[in-house]
Amino acid sequence: METTTAPATTVAREGAARARIRFEHGGGQLVVRAGADPDLLLTADVGEHARADVRRDGDRADVVVRPVGTDWRRLIDPATWRGPHRPFDWDVRLNPTVPLVIEVATGASKNTLDLSGLRAARVVLDTGMSDTDLTLPAAAGFTTVEVHSGLADVTIRVPPGVAASIRGSVGLGSLSVDQTRFPPTADGFESPDYATAPNRAELRVDGGLESVKVL
Repeated sequence: METTTAPATTVAREGAARARIRFEHGGGQLVVRAGADPDLLLTADVGEHARADVRRDGDRADVVVRPVGTDWRRLIDPATWRGPHRPFDWDVRLNPTVPLVIEVATGASKNTLDLSGLRAARVVLDTGMSDTDLTLPAAAGFTTVEVHSGLADVTIRVPPGVAASIRGSVGLGSLSVDQTRFPPTADGFESPDYATAPNRAELRVDGGLESVKVL
């Protein structure tokens, strides 16, 4: 097993056949989408206040992108940062061919997670007071999605041709589902062809005061 700290701008694939990518994003704006270079697991514009810790074990890679230092709240304060972009505005591109587990942990942030071109087998979103627009993979086979949130607005977009099963509880918040595509069932919502669809997603939503939409 090998552990390294790489420049946060690029992480090479180095023969990885699967990978877990975790973002610990305190605040600001996070954009995640598919990249174009098959030799890179990750390429990103994250400025100087983040790093990527990489651990490799056989054909698996674990990558954690996190802030540098502990005083990230000061870094995202508009009164203390300088320059055209806030330090926590991250723009990340991921390998489109490697099966991925993607974990996103955010605080007060705006997130645009376009996973439509990725082979994400599992997606975990754990967010606080944020606004998140999440597009699921379009051709990844089977994907599990977990959403854990507090005071947040989350929009989940299911691409055409992808079936979905949706279960969830949002406490005092609201869960709105496109019932034309995902009719109600005894314990949630589900595409009529969910059992046989080649590309499908299993969504589980758990939260408090958030508003969640599934489109």
